[in-house]
Amino acid sequence: MRASDWEIIEDIQVVQSLGGQDYATISTKVSSIRGLIKKLEVVETDASPIKQFKRKVLLEVTGRFTETWNDISFISAVLDIRFESKVMSSLSSSDADELSLYLEKEMSEVGHCESSEQDLIECPDVDQNQPSTSSLLSELISDAYDSAGSEGSVASDKIANELNHYMRCKATDFDPLTWWHNNKTCYPILSQLALKYLSIPATSTPCERVFSTAGRTATELRSSLTGKHVEALVFLKGNSHL
Repeated sequence: MRASDWEIIEDIQVVQSLGGQDYATISTKVSSIRGLIKKLEVVETDASPIKQFKRKVLLEVTGRFTETWNDISFISAVLDIRFESKVMSSLSSSDADELSLYLEKEMSEVGHCESSEQDLIECPDVDQNQPSTSSLLSELISDAYDSAGSEGSVASDKIANELNHYMRCKATDFDPLTWWHNNKTCYPILSQLALKYLSIPATSTPCERVFSTAGRTATELRSSLTGKHVEALVFLKGNSHL
């Protein structure tokens, strides 16, 4: 195999990062899969075996992963400051509005917003060139809360203001969990929603590691261990790096 052929294998191995457990993984799924699909595009200079390999892997990837705005990986990517603007711009106008409406609904279920418009002044810089929520979306949001009375209207305005401000934030190459921790006072509701989604593992690999650790702990030679002892030992093993 040529050096360039080995690079294809290395590109596929990058997807292994989705199996991590010490950082947010679900929000990187969309970008990782899109990047992998581009790497698997067949070019004329590829040898025949490489073309066959690319086509087979590409068929598996596209068959397993579908892109829809209401997929957890899309929602998580939008809640990751590194990918939010790119993911939203890749969606159609209608899908972007649907996703924004969904986030509004999720935020309203989390709780009442305690911040005010004044609080957001101290938050991260926003991109002044990026459009705010569409007029159609604003109208739909307004209609959705009209029946809730004045208190509901005020709450919906604060929620919309919080989400709209975040959507206009400039992208930064910052760990998303740390970013939300640093800005939780600016986005009291959205930060809770972000932690809810960003804590989801992209694959079952972290769970499989726990099962493997438990299997190495509760052996035949340690059959007297109680369930609580096994749980404590597995917990200590998984957090030994802290």
